[in-house]
Amino acid sequence: RIKSYKPHMASVIDISMDATADFVATASMDGQVVIRSMSTAETYSFDLKRPMRTVALEPNFAKRNTRSFVCGGLAGNLVLYEKGWLGHKETVLHSSEGPIWQVRWRSRLIAWANDLGVKIYDYISQTRITFIDRPEESPRADLFKCTLKWQDDSTLLIAWADRIKVARIR
Repeated sequence: RIKSYKPHMASVIDISMDATADFVATASMDGQVVIRSMSTAETYSFDLKRPMRTVALEPNFAKRNTRSFVCGGLAGNLVLYEKGWLGHKETVLHSSEGPIWQVRWRSRLIAWANDLGVKIYDYISQTRITFIDRPEESPRADLFKCTLKWQDDSTLLIAWADRIKVARIR
């Protein structure tokens, strides 16, 4: 069975699902981030006014009341959203180093790529724990998008142009 919906007016650039595969988040060039349940009518929509490049749901999004997610884009801000009494609270985790090209969330760790490299943030301790620089002499970040993939809770695979890095978090 195939479900379909049209949440955006422009291209969808990134998509994320939570661990239960019940919630789907999309980021679009129209500046919107839309989160939708596949089994209920629960939907969240955020107009962030600037083109969005990436979104990641907290892995246990469906099971937690905070409904946390993180997103970034061409404005250069990586923003964490957490649901509270008065809607979603915004916390800027990073800014001022160029566009956020990709973000991925696994367990307690959030990894993102910008023009300078990849950074990793610990959601529980609320601290940035490492920086992995972009390979020397690598081509422009906007032409060769970084790809991030969590292999497990402590291993991040980073692909940028023709280079692969494996980062182990201890």
